[in-house]
Amino acid sequence: MYHAAKAHIHAFERIAREHGNDRSDGSPGFEASAAYVETVLRQAGYRPWRQYFHYVGQKVHKKRAATNVPQLAQVLNRPVAGTPATPAGGIRTLVASLGPHDGCHASDWEGRNVRDTILLMPLTRSTQCSLNAQLIGARQHGALAVVTYVADSNRAEPYEGLGDDGSGALPATIITGTDAHRLNAALERGKVTMHLDLASTQTTLRSFNVLAEKVGSTGGKMFMAGAHLDSVPDSPGVEDNAAGSALVLASAVSLANLRHPQTLRFAWWGAEEVGLEGSRHFVAQLTPLRQARLAGYFNFDAVASPNPIIGVYETGRHDSASLALRRAFTVHFDRTDQAWIPCRNVPRSSDSAAFLEAGIPVGGLCAFGDHGTKTLEEQQLFGGESGQPYSSTSHTPQDDLDHISWDAVRTFAPAVRQALDTLANDG
Repeated sequence: MYHAAKAHIHAFERIAREHGNDRSDGSPGFEASAAYVETVLRQAGYRPWRQYFHYVGQKVHKKRAATNVPQLAQVLNRPVAGTPATPAGGIRTLVASLGPHDGCHASDWEGRNVRDTILLMPLTRSTQCSLNAQLIGARQHGALAVVTYVADSNRAEPYEGLGDDGSGALPATIITGTDAHRLNAALERGKVTMHLDLASTQTTLRSFNVLAEKVGSTGGKMFMAGAHLDSVPDSPGVEDNAAGSALVLASAVSLANLRHPQTLRFAWWGAEEVGLEGSRHFVAQLTPLRQARLAGYFNFDAVASPNPIIGVYETGRHDSASLALRRAFTVHFDRTDQAWIPCRNVPRSSDSAAFLEAGIPVGGLCAFGDHGTKTLEEQQLFGGESGQPYSSTSHTPQDDLDHISWDAVRTFAPAVRQALDTLANDG
């Protein structure tokens, strides 16, 4: 299983290289990735099909963020959907920072002059505030644009839009927490200038999921396994999420010629990175009868982080079906003397979210833990480096073959196959 999964990961990386290191939704690299999955499935005897859907997405035209800091000459960023473009030629000015403050309280602004600057501030986590409110505050204090970030994330996280009424809109973009830390450190040493040139529009886009099915002999229950096929733009997406796609594909091929009472369906989701669009569409179009037949969904995302844990989804649900999905992995790990811990955050931030919201039992595996960095306890169990991110390259151009954990893939590959085989036999 490991060698099959490894071969598929290499194939997805090769596809990325052949298409500008980009497998993002709607790109030629995404189409080629889907065609590869379909070819492998047909060779194994499946009859895959595409499930098309539309969604309102963001089309980025310009996203330049350049500074006078040597290690930040070009800053990876993602314009916030729904915010205006910068003026023609962009904005060239000094960078100001609110430090750790999110601008949601009057005291955050005391003693700070941000007029005519590009303002750096963390994305609020307050339920009493919003990015729209942050932008209103920045505009009222004279900032020309905002650069925001998730404080403990090493990703330029997608942000789906302003919410509220968008009345506070300034040009705004999101950078990684790592780059934000570097910018704040540079500001402590002296002045930092930035050239920010942003333009994006919202438009209706078309994408698809790739689906395949192995019909059970009884026509009773159905279990699913899925992984998102798209990367973020400008990234080969090897950890996120060629590895997950490869685990599902290797398992599908391995199980193709076995006879099972229960039906297995496999999914490779489109448009996960822009809002979980593919999996949400799939769940939304389920009829009550089909949803009742769907006994559980396994999700595989963030399964090869370079500083990994061995995590099993903990969704907080303790019905017999949810516990069975969890035991399908934990029994395997316990029998092979493999340490594991619960994984709570990934299930609600990946394609499993739509299934959970619909009341469908969910299980899965993850190598990306619940904390911003690996804890000492996690290091003692799984090795790696405590105090360091589980991944510092996910959602970046460096998400390649050199920045994943092959040990995690080796551990997870047989576990995925075993869990699906168990449930397809026993239900």
